This record gives sequence, structure tokens and C-alpha cells, in this order.
Amino acid sequence: MRPFSKAPFTTLSVALSLAMLLTACSANADSNDKQSNKNNTQTAQSETVKTASAQPTQTIIADSPEAQQVLDNVRNNLKKSGIDINILSIKPTAVDNIYWVSSSDMAPFFTDKQGKHVIQGQIVQVGDAEPVDISAKLMQDFAKDKLAAEPITDMVVYPAKTDTKAVIYAFTDATCPYCQRLHQDVPTLNEAGVEVRYLAWPRNPQALTIMQSVWCAPDRKSAFEKAKNGGQNPLATCDSAVNRHTELGFSLGVQGTPAVFDEQGRQLGGYLPPNQLLSELGL
Repeated sequence: MRPFSKAPFTTLSVALSLAMLLTACSANADSNDKQSNKNNTQTAQSETVKTASAQPTQTIIADSPEAQQVLDNVRNNLKKSGIDINILSIKPTAVDNIYWVSSSDMAPFFTDKQGKHVIQGQIVQVGDAEPVDISAKLMQDFAKDKLAAEPITDMVVYPAKTDTKAVIYAFTDATCPYCQRLHQDVPTLNEAGVEVRYLAWPRNPQALTIMQSVWCAPDRKSAFEKAKNGGQNPLATCDSAVNRHTELGFSLGVQGTPAVFDEQGRQLGGYLPPNQLLSELGL
């Protein structure tokens, strides 16, 4: 479990949120006005949910009869409130009668034994020498497993130029300026031994069209480079990984691009300068 800084929790949370806001493109970002941004994002997310609902339901993991009962409780209560999500797994936590729930449609959350409450955010254990964020380890392990299970053939990959010392996964959008800045740094990262694996995470319908055209192109990497440089690829649609990548991002709590994870499932942040990113990777 990850130890917490001794700084006040509220200050730390605000600082981390502000840092992400300043170094990533929000899912609402677009060239039009704010209302248009909101509508575009809702439309894009709606299309993703429609696609998800048409796919086979994934196996639900509940490792005990008690966990299965909690799963049934929370699912039934959510449906009563008009919320229908695809739950993937449920696990007990270090807090009595509190469970951690993962879903393909939203970021993981906590619930009580009766499944009457959805709790989003951190649970911090205190009383020892250092406060401990027990939710961070759960989220990290979940992200690690989900990213490792995603076929690398469905990503756009830039291998390390030397021996591979680290791998990062970056959820990206061709229309995001911070994503373009990260992509400009890829040669530096590759030279330092970092392999970069891109997953598609379009922030609005316009970006969805662009990313679909990239992922459906005969030469995906060339189309990706063209899109990153502001060029236009021929419109194309296919049974690509774009919707699946978008779902995966939602399930990992992605709210903007770039969203960068390491192989251990840690979210390193949004855009980080190369020296800072390499430091986070221990290089």
C-alpha cells in the first residue's frame, strides 16, 4: 500500500487535481463554446456506452458468496436508480463491510455491504506512523492487469532505441495540444530506453472520427503520425479498438488526455516533461 505525504490531504488532493488539469486536455475541450463542449462529450460517451452494451457481458469476479451478495445488492440498487453498468469485479477492502467495485463503464468505486452507497475517491488508513491510501493499491493492481491484457497489436507502439528499461501506456487524442507535446518527446523517451504504447481516447465526436480513421488505416502508424501533425487521413470505419480503448480509459478513471500509466498500473499524470517522466520511471 502506498504511504501518503504528511501534507494535509485536502491540499494534496487539490494540488494533484490542479496539476492534472494544467497538463492534460479535458474531455470537454473543443474549439466551440462550453455548451457545445458538454454536448459533444455527452454524445461521444453515449456512443461508447451503446457500443459497450452490444458486446458480450464480461465475466464478473466475486471470490466469495458474501462478495456475490454485495455485488447483487449494489447492482440491484443501481438499477432502481436508473443506473445500468457492467460490473467486472468486487473485492473486500481493509475497511470492515466496505467493498471495491470495478466496472467497464466508470471508474472503480467503493460500496457498503448493503450496496446502498456508491463512494468515489480515496480511503486513507490512519493510526500508524504514516497514513496509507488503501485505494491506491487496489486501483494500481486493477490498471496493471487491464493494461497488460490489452493486445499490443491494437496499439500504436514506439519501441525503445536501446534495451527496453520501461514501458508507458498513453491514452491519447490527436486533437489535444498536450498529446502533441508528449509525442514530440517520444524520440527522447525512446533513446532513454522507454517504449511508448498509445491507446485511443477521443474526447469528442470530431476526435472520434479522426481516431477511427487512424486505427482503421492500412498503415496505422503512418496515419497516426499524420494526424498528430495536423494532417487529415481518409475517412474510414472498421471494427477497431477505439471504442474498447475508450471504455478501458473510463474504467481506469481517465478524464483527459494524455493519461500516462506505467507497467505497474500507476497513473503518472498528464503531460510531463521528459526529465520528469524519466524520473517517475526511475530512469
